[in-house]
Amino acid sequence: MNETKRYSGIPAHLSLACLLVLTGCGSDDTPTAQDAPNEESPEEAAEIPPEDLSGLLIFNWSNDDTFVTFHDVEDGSLNIRLSLHELNEADEESHQTDWSQFVFSPGFRNAVIETDQGLILGSLDGETHSYVPGPTIAPEEEASFSGGEITYSAPQFSPDGTQIWFEERSEHGEDDSRILAVDVDDPGAEPAHVGDVPRVTQAPDTVEEVQVHGHGLEIGLPDTVYTISEGLEPEVLELVESGPPGQDSDPGDSLEFLMSEDGTNIVPSNFVRGPEETFIGPLESAPQEDTHTQLSLFSLDEEGSVIDDDVLLETEGNPINRYWYDPRGDRLLLQTSDAYYLHTIGDDGEPERAFEALDFGEDGDVAGESDSLGIFPPHED
Repeated sequence: MNETKRYSGIPAHLSLACLLVLTGCGSDDTPTAQDAPNEESPEEAAEIPPEDLSGLLIFNWSNDDTFVTFHDVEDGSLNIRLSLHELNEADEESHQTDWSQFVFSPGFRNAVIETDQGLILGSLDGETHSYVPGPTIAPEEEASFSGGEITYSAPQFSPDGTQIWFEERSEHGEDDSRILAVDVDDPGAEPAHVGDVPRVTQAPDTVEEVQVHGHGLEIGLPDTVYTISEGLEPEVLELVESGPPGQDSDPGDSLEFLMSEDGTNIVPSNFVRGPEETFIGPLESAPQEDTHTQLSLFSLDEEGSVIDDDVLLETEGNPINRYWYDPRGDRLLLQTSDAYYLHTIGDDGEPERAFEALDFGEDGDVAGESDSLGIFPPHED
């Protein structure tokens, strides 16, 4: 099993200084800094490789600590553990144990925690493997609408990770809210107005696939979420709901998702994204159930109806509790009551047993609670 990778605590420039002292500084045989081999800077030495920040992401919390762990999809081994404790402690009012209060940038180099004081930006320290709290993004104290106090809510990072977007929400407002944005490199600047959304909208992270991975069963779905396009334009998606499947209903009638007006942008809640604009989920049983014996591959048309559905796998003797799509390997990771299994998309064979349980390294079993946040491939900076 892999363990968390650790880096030298001695910066490169100090190591070189020690070498010069030990060999007699100033002697004819002593190598100069120009003659010494190229060494990494402290920043380079502490940089966490994107490969470590990938895999199955687990959010863990207890009374003493809050952290996330990345696990290898092949064997469940620990890639890295990242502490959220310092960022959490920056919240003056409470110790957050809710995964939905934390938002991560693409590549996981930054994180934001939503608090009563504002949005606190954290940056990942490569040496300590922890998110260090930085500036708080909050309205001016004197700022208020006639509807009451202003708060910043529903934060999310832009697709390129350079901006933080959020809703400017009034306490008693009834109209649309403004969406504001600040640069990650200059969070103290005056926020730019980038669009408008229905009041009390949400970011897609709090909705997408949450009912599949086990941490969304008690969270009600919002009426709307807003997403950010690659061209940095906001788009509002509305909730699509239907009743449970029955004799006269079509497959997928109980799928829950949010969809744009033209049907091209979909955020699934009780099923998951699959390859090339397809989706994966149970169509013969209610998706909100705790176990499934069949999963299908399907598409959704512009009206939100299921099309082109095919049975992907059946597991009558070992029901599936959770399932994740791994885009890097074009496969499913399945959790049952006894182990984790891998199944390649398009493979007619039985899922193959991968590992019995997730490995948390030196900590062993986590003393607290945990939730899955999905599978993430290495991010290309």
